[in-house]
Order: sequence, then C-alpha cells, then structure tokens
Amino acid sequence: GWSALIVMLKRDGAYSDRCGDDDDDGCAAQEVALAQVFTIGVLCMFAARLPLGVALDRFGPRATVVASLAGCAAGALLFAA
Repeated sequence: GWSALIVMLKRDGAYSDRCGDDDDDGCAAQEVALAQVFTIGVLCMFAARLPLGVALDRFGPRATVVASLAGCAAGALLFAA
C-alpha cells in the first residue's frame, strides 16, 4: 500500500529538493508534496469508476479490459520515455 511506497519514495529522495540542508529526518514540504501525490491518485481512481462502469455496461467486460490495458500500456510507455 501507500505506507510502504512512501518509505521507498523518501529513501529514493522524491521531492527532497523542497527540503533545506538542515533537515535530517524529513521536512514538512516533502510530506505535503507526497500527500498531494496520494490525494491526486485517489481522486483519479475514484473519478475513473463512473466512466469505466458505463463502458462495462455498454461495451462489455472484454472490450473494457482491452481498452484499459491499452491505456495502461500507453501510460507506461510515456513514463519510460
């Protein structure tokens, strides 16, 4: 879950540029930035439920899964580039 991921993100230095040099154990700006990532992710997940439900009802599970996987693959390729 998120609690394990946030430990890894902090260890890898995600948003550590927002902290000053005197912050050894973390800083509030980094915590806020990581909390925003979590909030945006949760909002996107819940916002996607309605269109996916409509697509499931209209096109069926097979077409919806294929379209969803194509979207995930495209997103992964964009992140890799």
